[in-house]
Amino acid sequence: MNYVDATLIRLAEPATRLAVFDDAALEQLLTAVYDTDLAPVEGPFQPVFDELRLGLAVSRFGVIEGTWSPVGGIERMEARFQTFGLGQEDVIRVDALWRGSIIARTSPATSRIIEVESAWPSLGTIDAEIVAALGALPAQAQALEQERRARLIARIRASLDQPAAFTDAVFDDWTKSVGATSVSDLLTRFQGAVFGGGAKVTFSPPDPSPPSPVALPVAAAMMIRDAGFSIAQLLMESKMARERLDRMGLERTVNSSFRLRQPLLMVWVAPISIFDDADWPGGAQGMNNNQLRAARRAQAGAWLAREGIGLVATNA
Repeated sequence: MNYVDATLIRLAEPATRLAVFDDAALEQLLTAVYDTDLAPVEGPFQPVFDELRLGLAVSRFGVIEGTWSPVGGIERMEARFQTFGLGQEDVIRVDALWRGSIIARTSPATSRIIEVESAWPSLGTIDAEIVAALGALPAQAQALEQERRARLIARIRASLDQPAAFTDAVFDDWTKSVGATSVSDLLTRFQGAVFGGGAKVTFSPPDPSPPSPVALPVAAAMMIRDAGFSIAQLLMESKMARERLDRMGLERTVNSSFRLRQPLLMVWVAPISIFDDADWPGGAQGMNNNQLRAARRAQAGAWLAREGIGLVATNA
């Protein structure tokens, strides 16, 4: 039996279904569905299947528009119908549709702001500081701009708890955001109207209690492919299938504690052996075969998640 059929049978049987997904796969699926950067999740993970449909042919979406009127009448009525499955061209094979959830562990955000400190360095005394150091303002406009810029950035950085975070690029973005064309323009035309400052926010320690389980709803269309599939072709098919499935209202009610990335997840299921190919990015010299597979799988899963695609790698 080939890989696709064997994997489909494993999904069909409740006794073997859970073994298709390891913790690495489930974590990556959640990363593709939810923004877990601000609300991290951790294992052990567990898939829950409220509904599992096997063998879907996702057909082209179509629209039929028309009008009619009573015989002899002047009143016209318009109609617009959405259709699926007309014709056999451009049918995409989706092997399973999973609607359910993934149980993960997460720690609630219980920290509170307990202190705020702000500092507003004076911008109007920059020129006086230059005169005190050099005896006079530089006569050349470029030299004056450089002196003003260096001293203004240094003054703002001195008020910050993490001065290295206030880079030259951040400073340039700030001056542009207020409408200033240069530091000299900022200090002259905007004097008394624009101020630069920083704030230091202190949070209380987080809740020390262990992470608690939470069920995160998922709706996923699964595409099982054996080694040798075209990544470009499957990527195109995945996005076409999602566009068509989106119109069927298959998404789940999401957990409001997590920001949703993708209401309908496309999932690639493929043998882990595909990552034996050295053309996959990831890994380093000296890694054994299993380590290389894991590193390449993690890197592939990261960029696929940005495309709204989950990755499940299984043993053939």
